[in-house]
Amino acid sequence: MLSSLLDFTDPAIASLYIAGITGLIAAGALYYAKKAPEKRDLERVEMNTADTAQRLEQMHTELAENTAKTNERLDGMENHLAQMGKLAREQSAREALNARAQRVSITAMTGMVPVAYPMEITLTLMEADVVPTRVEPFSESGSFGSFPCNAVRQGCWSAKIQPRQVNRWYASGFPVDDITYRRRVKLRIYMLIEEQEVHRDFAAQLECIDGTFTLDGSY
Repeated sequence: MLSSLLDFTDPAIASLYIAGITGLIAAGALYYAKKAPEKRDLERVEMNTADTAQRLEQMHTELAENTAKTNERLDGMENHLAQMGKLAREQSAREALNARAQRVSITAMTGMVPVAYPMEITLTLMEADVVPTRVEPFSESGSFGSFPCNAVRQGCWSAKIQPRQVNRWYASGFPVDDITYRRRVKLRIYMLIEEQEVHRDFAAQLECIDGTFTLDGSY
């Protein structure tokens, strides 16, 4: 009997065998068809992929913008530090020139000048590379003007102060040793050192006797 069932020469048995195999193949195809992704799944995957790509592009753009801003800030900080360094060097050089100005040897003298005439102050300097540019009589109450210096000869300059300013300057001074006609006054002398204008302040004595002024000061 078994040999009869396995006899593929029998048309009936062969048909049954083929039908069984066909059924198995159909069942397998149905199973894998159910397991295969549907169109909606593929659309969701494509949408998620597109969203991810868009977010990555946005992140890339934001990173590039932030990097540019950071570089700009770093450049700004570098320029600021360079400027601060330059200002510090200029300040240091300025302080060195001011310190040198305080050591310049200057003599300021006048002859006897009537109160109604301009006072001509003669300045004598020992340093050949120092050039006085202007003088400024002043006191605690303020300045009485600025007057240019003119070269007279090597190492010698002069500046003229107008009578009104001289009288105000004298009136602002303090008596010296209770001598009412002799006043202690202040004189600021501006000068060029290494092509930079600096100044030095001096205390001088200004006398007024019989309507005549005389200034004496060695510094």
